[in-house]
Amino acid sequence: MAGVITNLTDVINKAAKDARGTKFIVVPPTIRTSPVWMFDHFELFKKTYMDLLMDPVIKAADPPIGDNDLRSDGVHLTDMPLVRYRQYIKEIIQPPQSWADEMLETEPDVETVVGDGDVAGIHTKLDKLIQAMSSNTSNNDTKFNKIESSIKDLKNTNLVSFARIKEDLDSEANARRHNIIVIRRFPMPNGFKPEGTARATANKIKDIFVNEVRKVPKISDDDFIVRSIYLIPVPEKTGFFQDFRLVCAEVGNAVEIRNRIIKARKEKLRGWEDVEVSNDPVKSTRVRIFLLQCIARKLREMAVNKDEEISVNRYSDTPNIIFKRDGKVVRQLGFVSAVSTHGEMVEVNDITKARRIAGKVYAGSLENYFVIVPEETINASATLSGSNLVHVASGSGTITTRKRPLPTASARGRGVGTKKRK
Repeated sequence: MAGVITNLTDVINKAAKDARGTKFIVVPPTIRTSPVWMFDHFELFKKTYMDLLMDPVIKAADPPIGDNDLRSDGVHLTDMPLVRYRQYIKEIIQPPQSWADEMLETEPDVETVVGDGDVAGIHTKLDKLIQAMSSNTSNNDTKFNKIESSIKDLKNTNLVSFARIKEDLDSEANARRHNIIVIRRFPMPNGFKPEGTARATANKIKDIFVNEVRKVPKISDDDFIVRSIYLIPVPEKTGFFQDFRLVCAEVGNAVEIRNRIIKARKEKLRGWEDVEVSNDPVKSTRVRIFLLQCIARKLREMAVNKDEEISVNRYSDTPNIIFKRDGKVVRQLGFVSAVSTHGEMVEVNDITKARRIAGKVYAGSLENYFVIVPEETINASATLSGSNLVHVASGSGTITTRKRPLPTASARGRGVGTKKRK
């Protein structure tokens, strides 16, 4: 691997020096979970590759891509991350023009020679122009305020439409992930010791889990195949393995495992009483589920809802808040509608946690994906009038509420043995 990297960087460095009139920009490698050797050594591979590049080669910032953005093959990007990656490349090739750059491109002032006889006439014209501008100031301010309000209304309308479209796209992505399941609170046998690498430890956990599942009664006559396992970076629990994600060969395999665990837990078979199994939605859906749960908790506390059972169907491809009365569903509230009408129920700490779930992947895009809009647009919205939405200063790295700004952080990793990014 080292020889391949060196040969490639040597070619780039030489080309950049030979063609001084050409700008060479190198994009850092993007994460791959397959093949396994690249996944386990990705950080070292990326750092080595970028460190070997010399001036005048320009090193681009890390692309906004994480391992959760990959398809089940562990190599190719899913639809929305691919769009985001293409936009990232486009901005590298042709960066957005700054206000300062636009000012530099304006026509230079042409120096005009004015004779002494023309000075009085010029001053008279200037006085009349200033007087006319002053008289129209109030009218212009009124027109400007109307235009600004219309722009904000249009922006919020577009945000809502885009958020609904994004939710539909995520639903399609979730439907393609039905062969993936997440296991939590799987008991660790006495004397278990991790292997030398994170991947070896993960494979050892997979073998233990598969053997235990095969001991419980089958739901159908079909057996199952687990192709790979990924450890989820969460705090370890005493007596349990850390959460992990299983990629099954087919959707039917995942369904079989899920049903066996649910039945074993319901029947309180030894070792399965506390095991939890769920689907594996895309990260943006996990953010929606969390915010819906925050709203649902507040709705349960309201006297008007005392006769209703309120929950979030977090295992659905498109999660909603479900209202039941006497065991029957009486209504459902989708994410966009829930945030639009009850966004004020989401508290400061809830927003901080939601931002951690979103991580760096959605930095600068929260308002588009989750109808979380900048604070200054809240009161101007006609489409969402009367609502108090959860909001963020887009792209600033700081979540804001009406009370105070909050620093954000991204909790991200790849499980046991993973080195923290510097």
